[in-house]
Amino acid sequence: MEDATLEDASELPSDSDSPDTAFEKVATPVIKPGSGEHTCPLPPIEITTATPGARIYYTWDYLRIPADPTIASAHYVGSFAIQRTAVVKARAFRDGFEASDVATVKYVVDRRAEAPTAPMISPGTGTYSSDPTVTLSSSPGATICYVLGSDLYTMCEDGRCAGSASLYSAPFVVTPKVPYGTTVTARACFVCSGPSPPTTVIYRR
Repeated sequence: MEDATLEDASELPSDSDSPDTAFEKVATPVIKPGSGEHTCPLPPIEITTATPGARIYYTWDYLRIPADPTIASAHYVGSFAIQRTAVVKARAFRDGFEASDVATVKYVVDRRAEAPTAPMISPGTGTYSSDPTVTLSSSPGATICYVLGSDLYTMCEDGRCAGSASLYSAPFVVTPKVPYGTTVTARACFVCSGPSPPTTVIYRR
């Protein structure tokens, strides 16, 4: 699972690390915080290398061991957030140098926070002569995500919306489709919790 920023290969440093190359080797990146058990929320992930001018690339995944980074992986440009058990790898490159060794950390993150309450959607399911203005609410501080459609596409994780879900920030107007109506589905989540149960309403004309 990578949030990769791809760049023109002609502008990138060499990915060569042949044992026959007599180049100086780039210093292995340091990933902070280090491996271990952490309580959510985890501090932002920061990666550095002691070699001036080197560029750092990284990979990470929640579900499996990620591939070793290459210059086609995500280019590290600043700290990023991970709030669940995951593995992160990093490698540094500099033109005219041998690529660094791969740094690897594993985070085991305790996410015991209870999920927020299922969102309330107002107005409720019904037939409306004019387009309803929809408001959503849940537990204080929760992120609310919604879609115009079924629950399958409504995702809320780590305090942010994912997939095709939109972040709820203000009431919005729904124009019911004829003849079957328009479905609104919402979930809520905290940074350190799983998603709430979904709430679904259908507006008909």
